[in-house]
Amino acid sequence: MSGPRAAPAPLVAEPRDAEPLMVDALLAEARRRSGRDDFGDPFFRTGLDVLLRSLREEASLHASGLAIVREDLTRLLTQRLELTAVFRAHPEITARRIERPLFIVGLPRTGSSILHELLAQDPENRTPMTWEVKFPWPPPEAATAETDPRIAAMDAELAGMDTAIPEFKKMHPQGARLPQECLNLTTLEFASIFWSVSHDVPTYQAWLDGVDARPIYAFHHRMLRYLHWHRPPERWVLKSSSHLWSLDALLDEYPDACVVQTHRDPLKVLASFTSLVSTLRRLYSDRFDALRIAREQAAFLAAGLARGRLPRLGSSRPGAGRRPALPGLHRRSHRPDRRALRPLRPPPLARGRGAHAPLPRRESRRPVRPPPLPLLGDRPRSRGRAPALRGLSDALRDRLGGTRLSTPTRDTKAGPNSGEAIAATSTARRTPLRFDGRVVAVTGAGRGIGRAVAELLAARGARVVVHNRRSWDGASDPAGELVEAIRARRGEAVAERSDVTAPQAAERLVACALEAFGRLDALVLNAGIIESRLVADSTEADLARLYEVNTLSAFRLTREALPVLRRQGAGRLVFTTSTAGLYGGEGLAAYSMAKGALLGLMRAVAAEEASRGILANAVCPTAVTRMTESFVSDEAMRAALAPERVAPAVAWLASEACRINGQTILAAGGLFRSAHALASRGVDLRGLGEIGPEDVAAHADAITEATGLHGHADAGSHFGALLEELARPARSD
Repeated sequence: MSGPRAAPAPLVAEPRDAEPLMVDALLAEARRRSGRDDFGDPFFRTGLDVLLRSLREEASLHASGLAIVREDLTRLLTQRLELTAVFRAHPEITARRIERPLFIVGLPRTGSSILHELLAQDPENRTPMTWEVKFPWPPPEAATAETDPRIAAMDAELAGMDTAIPEFKKMHPQGARLPQECLNLTTLEFASIFWSVSHDVPTYQAWLDGVDARPIYAFHHRMLRYLHWHRPPERWVLKSSSHLWSLDALLDEYPDACVVQTHRDPLKVLASFTSLVSTLRRLYSDRFDALRIAREQAAFLAAGLARGRLPRLGSSRPGAGRRPALPGLHRRSHRPDRRALRPLRPPPLARGRGAHAPLPRRESRRPVRPPPLPLLGDRPRSRGRAPALRGLSDALRDRLGGTRLSTPTRDTKAGPNSGEAIAATSTARRTPLRFDGRVVAVTGAGRGIGRAVAELLAARGARVVVHNRRSWDGASDPAGELVEAIRARRGEAVAERSDVTAPQAAERLVACALEAFGRLDALVLNAGIIESRLVADSTEADLARLYEVNTLSAFRLTREALPVLRRQGAGRLVFTTSTAGLYGGEGLAAYSMAKGALLGLMRAVAAEEASRGILANAVCPTAVTRMTESFVSDEAMRAALAPERVAPAVAWLASEACRINGQTILAAGGLFRSAHALASRGVDLRGLGEIGPEDVAAHADAITEATGLHGHADAGSHFGALLEELARPARSD
């Protein structure tokens, strides 16, 4: 194996040019530097394409930032070429097993780095060092662990960073031989929150939120085996806050891993992390808004808390809930699923005996136990917050489903989710959600919910393709009328009048968006009709008519729009379905079938397209429109159920801010909920041997009892969980 190449250029260099970041140029330069052309698995191209578009269009890089990013990307691609050659030549690398790795997870700024550095002092443990994560090729060798020239190169690069943003090292100590977060192992796959922390790249983050994390963790495992190759430790100790967002995928890849989660008051986390992100982004851009970063990070951190709890609450994984003993650490249980960690005794230090550097000097060596993490519904422990933090508290509370993180006013008697409490604690409204530059097509937009959605989107800056056919007699043109109204308010809109049942309607609508505005970012599939007949009175013609309008038209439009959204690397699909599709309804047989099928289509698209940055969700609206006005006679209730009370949910689902996928939102009169398909715990009758219908009948109550409810992301995950359960011994039900 040849030695390391020349040290890289300093981190902060004079910009050579202002050429945009284009994938072909970066790939060509990496090939030139390495003399190789095999990048390995092409999955990396998806993340790279989305990242480059996001960097070009959203990150507002200054000249030096552009030069740094260009060099970083080229270096990563060059390293990828070299590593691919190593893996091809040495297949034995991936045959090695990483046994019982320890993963430290938790939100950023919760003390995880201190714990990581502490555990790194044990000579039997190994952590990825900054230099070997940044320059993994050639493979790090045990003999040169202290003298490898890449160490000096890494220190020089960090010195340049200290010069550019000296405040950063006070927040987060850095060094070539200090432990590094293992999220950097997946930067070579271009699937890492490193990019969204360092840069303002919301489109890339949305793609990362929706992508299947299992291939990413497979790559993570591959890179860890590579580092393990010439320097096998007794145990790997790894750390990254990003694992909290994908614990299921992590444990699928490392089934014997020990996971330790650190905790801290979320408001302190938010303030500290916002400061760190704001400082880091100054290295690359002059344009950033700390308050906007705080709002974004509030949503981001709250999502991590929610997703990190899910694998522990109701997981069917074998051994779920087990926490292997960790020498030198004591777990003090406050409440279920909430742990605080503190050292019992100093671990043996490795100074002078191993590859790890001593702990960096800090202001205090006194062990600090962070405050316990508030669970949903906990009463707050703090008595007051600064006004700025109170607003951030509201943002975080909203993402946590109503959990109050600041002290309520003393005379507030309403619950934390009531309208009174929300109004009392959210006097400062969040920044309005804008759609500037985005193109959204809305079908069935001439009247009712579709019109309310189109008007709201246009008012928020979207360029809207208003779809609605003319009346049968040609006397009215709802789409044209709405376009005129939008333009009168200085909005941008264009009309498309095809009948959705026409075979070419989907092609025409997508072509209309591209011809008028050059792109399509979101599609609201709202066109529909309703008819009321009992099953016994319904004909196949009734079903065919409703299926054609409500379901088949949505399928055709989705199929036509997907290639456009894929090319753009992101998109949103919103399906307007109905509670009849969820629950059925007397006299609504054909309508229920058509709308239920629409939910199945939405879930399939969500499962298939998330890795491409395309998210699909559904809304079940309850509103008084021409289709439903006969069902509601009370005038006050009609006003409460106005379509305008549903439109905000649809607009959110069509926005870049929407990070959910495969979900069904119920919206009615200002009430918003999510609906889920759940399975009960049921019974396990395998112990009976031969099972007869009488055995099932005898357990009917237990089978149908709504206990132990759990759901699945899609049919594939349900099938996988089923096989996993069948592989375990029978329960004693």
